[in-house]
Formats: sequence, C-alpha cells, structure tokens
Amino acid sequence: MNFLLDRLRRLTHICLSQQQCILCRQSSSKPICHYCRDDINLFDLKSCHYNLLNRQNIYSHLEPPRYQKLLALAPYQWPISSLISQLKFGNRLVNAKALADLFIWHCMTEAETSPITDNSIIIPMPLHQSRLRHRKYNQSLEIVRQLNISKLYWQKETCQRKRQTDPQTELSAKQRRSNVKDAFSLTGQLDKNHVIIFDDVVTTGATVNSLCKTLLSANPNLTIEVWCVGLTLGYHTDEK
Repeated sequence: MNFLLDRLRRLTHICLSQQQCILCRQSSSKPICHYCRDDINLFDLKSCHYNLLNRQNIYSHLEPPRYQKLLALAPYQWPISSLISQLKFGNRLVNAKALADLFIWHCMTEAETSPITDNSIIIPMPLHQSRLRHRKYNQSLEIVRQLNISKLYWQKETCQRKRQTDPQTELSAKQRRSNVKDAFSLTGQLDKNHVIIFDDVVTTGATVNSLCKTLLSANPNLTIEVWCVGLTLGYHTDEK
C-alpha cells in the first residue's frame, strides 16, 4: 500500500509540474516545444556569419549603423511579435524565458557568435523612468536575465533614457531620428571596449544608433554589437 501511495504521489507531482508550450498548449519541458520552435521563421545566421549587416537587403533598410554587428533571432512577425507584445504590455514575464531560450539556441550556440569576455558588457536598452514606473519592468532586461550570462557582464546602470520618446512604430524614418536624438546619457563608468546593446525589437536602428552615439562619446574606440529578438524591416522573407 505504501508503495502504491508513493507511486501515486510521484505521478501526481509529475502531472502538476508538467508545463505547457505557450504557443500550442501541448505538454512540453520548455516554454516553447520543439515542434513550434521548428515552425518559427528564424534568420539564417550561418549564411551571413552571424552578422545581419552582411545582408544587403537588411543593411539597406537600416539607418547607417554606428555599430559593427547586428544579431537578431527572427523577423518581427507572428509568433515573435505576439510574444514580445505580451511581454511588454501584458505582464507575461514567462515570455522572457521563452524568447531567451530561443535566442540561446539559435544565436548563441555557434562558434561564430562573439565571445563574452572580461572586456565585454551587456547594456539592455534603457526605458525612461515614467515608462518603467508604469510597466514595472524593462522587457529587454528581463530577457537578458534569462540568457544564462553572469550578472558581472550586465551594465544596466551605465546609461539612462533621459528623455521620454514617442513610440517609434508609426513614425517616418526622419521622425524616428528626431524622436530619439540625444535621448540617452551616461550615468556610470564605461571601462570596457566591447559593448553589446540588447533590445527586444529593432526597426530602422535609430534608437540603438542614438545610444551608440552616447556610448562612443565616452569611448570612440568601442566595438559595439546590437543583439535583438525581433527585426522589423520593409522586406519579405521565406527563411525558416
């Protein structure tokens, strides 16, 4: 009898602890099951040596970059767009884990991905304090928290968004540049030479360029990479 009760407890524990895929709701050991993961339209990073700036159809739609490398998980379309939107506006923090798992699996497991060394720092894209108070968290920082990278490399206090900016979504390229001009300021010591800016979504790169300008004013010799989850560009892709 005790043996049967023990078996029942074990089975109950397994059933209760079994999580579901946040996309298809089937049982899964990961936030996104491997079936759904394999259906997501991801960038072919190997073909561009893990730098999307090497692809002309992407480079031509960006503001002239002040950074040397662009690494993105996927085009900003469903389900990536939905997962990011739910994270930002729906308090779905579980999505940060799901997106980080995808980013690790697809973007950080190959030898061509730049190593993070003692000379590196990761700066999650800052939010203005008013937006942070309203949202209660920075979605870019929440994804970085899940990347299995030591906190020693995070520099969330290095800079701040000193000016509240309008959402970039409906703005023209010229308006985007004006909207984020001088939006950032340094608040800490920048004593590394390799900076990785992590953002949830990059569209034209105007926001990251503005942050790069601020960082380069403190150290013109910086090597800057931009890592993001979604990339919104005016072209169609059939990549898997």
